[in-house]
Amino acid sequence: MTPMAAKRKPTPTDRQALLDWWTTLAAPGFTTLPPPGIARQTPAEAEAETHDLPPGTSYAYWLAPGNTAFTRAGTLTDPLPLHWHGDHTLIRAALGPGPAGYAVTDGGPHAPFTFDLLTPHDADGLPHPDDRAGVRQLLARLHPDTPLTAPEHAWLHDRLRDPSAPTTANVYIGVLDDHGHLTRDDLDRLLATWRAHPAPIPWYGWQNLVRALLRADHPQAWDLVEQHRQNAARVLTTVPSQRGLDLVRSTVLDDGNLRAIPAWLRLRQALHEPDETDAAAAIATELQGHDQALHALDRATNPAEAHPDLTAYEGTIGDIWHRYRTLTPTDTTWLKARIADPTTTRQGLAVCLELLYAHGQATTTDLDALTTRWKTELAKNYRTTYTEWRHPIVTLTCLAHTLDHPLTAELDKWWTRPTPKWKDDLLPLTWLATPTEDAATRLWTHATSGAHDTGHLLTWVLLRAHLDDTPPRHIAAGLIGHPGVRDYVLKRVLIAATDPAQPLWHYDVDPRSWSWWRRAVELADDPELPEPARALARKIAADHYLLRDPDQVTPTPTPAEIVAAATWAKG
Repeated sequence: MTPMAAKRKPTPTDRQALLDWWTTLAAPGFTTLPPPGIARQTPAEAEAETHDLPPGTSYAYWLAPGNTAFTRAGTLTDPLPLHWHGDHTLIRAALGPGPAGYAVTDGGPHAPFTFDLLTPHDADGLPHPDDRAGVRQLLARLHPDTPLTAPEHAWLHDRLRDPSAPTTANVYIGVLDDHGHLTRDDLDRLLATWRAHPAPIPWYGWQNLVRALLRADHPQAWDLVEQHRQNAARVLTTVPSQRGLDLVRSTVLDDGNLRAIPAWLRLRQALHEPDETDAAAAIATELQGHDQALHALDRATNPAEAHPDLTAYEGTIGDIWHRYRTLTPTDTTWLKARIADPTTTRQGLAVCLELLYAHGQATTTDLDALTTRWKTELAKNYRTTYTEWRHPIVTLTCLAHTLDHPLTAELDKWWTRPTPKWKDDLLPLTWLATPTEDAATRLWTHATSGAHDTGHLLTWVLLRAHLDDTPPRHIAAGLIGHPGVRDYVLKRVLIAATDPAQPLWHYDVDPRSWSWWRRAVELADDPELPEPARALARKIAADHYLLRDPDQVTPTPTPAEIVAAATWAKG
């Protein structure tokens, strides 16, 4: 082989190009923070990493959620926000225009910079149709309230002349419809093309066309809505009508489509009750007796009630744990899909396994999905001190035993190995799935030995409750004053065991958590509990931030919730 035949150096990915450039940035009074770990979810968490910097240092960084701008292969598919703190002028100069092939855009003194691909365009500022990044950037700057230029209008219309890929063309339809540039002839032609397409078109390839047909009062619009009634609710909110409201209501009450409840709420507001509270009250009246639907309505009235980002900081997920005290069919479907998704990481699997197992919704299908992954993803050291869920290898083992799955023998063999040592403290937690008097005795010995408790007493309470067919709260209440049981551990376990369908595994009572507050109130109000247990629950509730400093509670309580809590505390 000649020297000229040596292998060429591979072209770096977009992510690597960012990292290579990032390490070169330096200026007097300015620095960059290293790439984010999972704990850097907010600017406040970024600021916590800067305590060692000289006072007054300006810095730039990006947050962990920003990593979703890249594919797993490192390709940049969305602009990456670059946050900053300090002297805006200094930071702008330090960042400069960006590395070759990329562009850094200044968002102004009150917004992040953005890092994106530098894309070619013609004299009219338009990209080549096959340049995905260029097309993305063009569509991002075409706002509905800004008229299209003649070249932009022509470019978009050209994309629809031969729409061989309807799901892609659907985006262009949306832009033209926003600007009122779709004629009746356009709609007839597009509808005929969509219907003649040889392969089934998924709903997201239809929705902008359906919206345009509804806006134009096209005679075939409602036929399409009925055809896609389970998915059309959100589109119907963009063109409010009584007919649309009636259809969405029907999909909830008659078809059990809980996903349509947010659309039902929006349409009620648009057509009847502008105030969200009034609209929600009207819907709630119709949903009496439909507990799962009422739960979905509660989520619809709170945008933060969406399913969590499973890669978020563990405390962020813990903040919304109370929303999963009951599971809707939508919740269950979502959790199972995350377990089946090979990209779901250890924390995400821990969350999903815990919720499904606790609520009795986990199945052999979920176990089968992890058969080839558990050694590489779950059998790793993972700190769960501050989480409401157990280590995923514990939950997986419990599930395997509960279902008598073939994986059980392999897991049990792993637990008996001398290494890794970190698992030794977790092994007793797996006995919850095999409740025997022998397991109860061994757990009790550990829980009263004075050794570090990482869920052992709670596991004993739940196991003892199963053996005695007694509510766990009564088992825990019976331990008050028992020698060998540490008060601070029992205080936590008394609340954590309140609901056996969702035990709380956090290392201590969390005074900022809705889950812990609500369970403390339930215990304090339970007339079947002995007075010492109710008094302890009242004391725990009195120390909660909802009464002392409501701003510390997440999600933030409403004024009505604060008043209700204070009224309860006064007796």
